[in-house]
Amino acid sequence: MYLRFGAHRVDLRLVIGVTLALAVVAVGITLAVMLPGRPVDTRDSVTAADEEREQSWVRLEHLLLPDELEESTQTRPVAYRELRDRWAAGDAQEHWIDPRQIGLDVLDQEVTAAIRKVLEEVP
Repeated sequence: MYLRFGAHRVDLRLVIGVTLALAVVAVGITLAVMLPGRPVDTRDSVTAADEEREQSWVRLEHLLLPDELEESTQTRPVAYRELRDRWAAGDAQEHWIDPRQIGLDVLDQEVTAAIRKVLEEVP
């Protein structure tokens, strides 16, 4: 039996023989590389320098990309003054705004806008 490759005819036994030979070579190389019991594979043969070098390798955490959506949606406080554990009364007075005064300011603006609107409608 023959296989045709263009104008050439190749015997089927030759193709099977070459394929088997390549498979045997591949298995032989794999076994030679993976044979257990070599001194390089034992944990006792690792020197201290090799262990230190092993720890400095890139780990999986270094390869993971940060989640940009999560980082962009997080609010971060921006300090406009130095943080203190305890405040003196004078220092607190400098940064303190009375909430009642804020309410009065907003109410004053709303009342003024309402009065102007009423007065604009008067002929």
